[in-house]
Amino acid sequence: MGFAVTGLRGGVGRRTNVVRSSDFWHSLINAERIDPLGRRLPSTSPRTLTLVINNRCNLACRHCYLQVDKLTDTELSLEEWGLVAHRMASATDTDAVSVTGKEVFLGEKGISILETLSTTFQAASNAPRLGLISNATLAHRWLDRIFSLELDYFDISIDGDEPEHDANRGQGAFAAMARNVPPLKERFGDRLFANLTLQKQNLPALDRAFRKLSGLGFSTIGVGFYQPQPYTDPALTLAAQDFERFFSTLQALASAPLDRPVTLLMELDLTNFQAQQAFLRSGWFDPAAVFEDSRRDLIQELRFANGLTCQFRLDFWPSLISRSARLTPEGLYLAAEDTLNTRLYPLASLGSIREFSGDILALHQAACHHPRLQLVWANYAKREWPRLRLSLLESGAIDESAPSVSLQQENTQTTSTR
Repeated sequence: MGFAVTGLRGGVGRRTNVVRSSDFWHSLINAERIDPLGRRLPSTSPRTLTLVINNRCNLACRHCYLQVDKLTDTELSLEEWGLVAHRMASATDTDAVSVTGKEVFLGEKGISILETLSTTFQAASNAPRLGLISNATLAHRWLDRIFSLELDYFDISIDGDEPEHDANRGQGAFAAMARNVPPLKERFGDRLFANLTLQKQNLPALDRAFRKLSGLGFSTIGVGFYQPQPYTDPALTLAAQDFERFFSTLQALASAPLDRPVTLLMELDLTNFQAQQAFLRSGWFDPAAVFEDSRRDLIQELRFANGLTCQFRLDFWPSLISRSARLTPEGLYLAAEDTLNTRLYPLASLGSIREFSGDILALHQAACHHPRLQLVWANYAKREWPRLRLSLLESGAIDESAPSVSLQQENTQTTSTR
């Protein structure tokens, strides 16, 4: 499985208002008009929550960052996940809950957790959307029970056409996945998504991947980027020029014949920082066209005559745990920025769900005041912000006459008043 924060899973929300570039883009660097930690924290619950329900998979993908030799504690029981489901059903600030694992459908526990979440959320008046991420090779074992679920989306991780997919996941993985697509497509329709993780070996075949996925019936394809870790395959690592190459390839796709209309979804946030930088330099970025959807995400949408629609979600601040958070199989609570390297999970943990007897909302409230979040922000101010501000200036989104600020100084001022 490639890296995924919940983000655009389930698609872009309803369009609301166009962001005025003269106001919003200047506010990114105006200390008097922004309060970065204040706009992220505190909150009653994360906007999106990913539940990683197990540490087992039937595949051994070369790009998978979810490689944990040994959990810090026993996996949460079905009863404990039930407590989480009960509390999340009343999380009015949460838009979506995404269930994943190394593989959700390996064993009966995964489908049972999904049933618990689905039933609990259906009984609530204003529960979050519910979806899942799977490699789909084992879905045939549970089709009847899957079809009974009330899911807002079903997301399948695919690495492209069969040669590229099997080179990463193992011989026969594509065929095992593809046989389950037709019944899932019949049940979920346009709520069945493909999720493509780009890396060194499948990027050159991106056009063929789009044609293959379109031929399988996918009308929505999420695109993410391989995030190399000390324990994943370095041969898959994208070079800096590969991110530029991707946006050039998109330009070619915009004029290529497609079997059906296809929507490409892409997250351009700090967990995909190199891709975000490449987008700002690509000439595609148009600040005047960016709008805020009904889920309060900033979206730029491009539509082309051949039926291709590209939707980019833009975020220039650390997520912390206000926009996206994660619960691990043993119940550790993590900010989005700390979910990449699994070996660091015990050090980055903001607390354990077991310390709060399954009350995920109480855990979130306590985590809002964890010093780890201040460190995430300080690292951002030191490393990413100067490069981001320069890219925004070079893109033309912010006039060079706009005042410059030091986010490290601003963060100190913000922290002292909280």
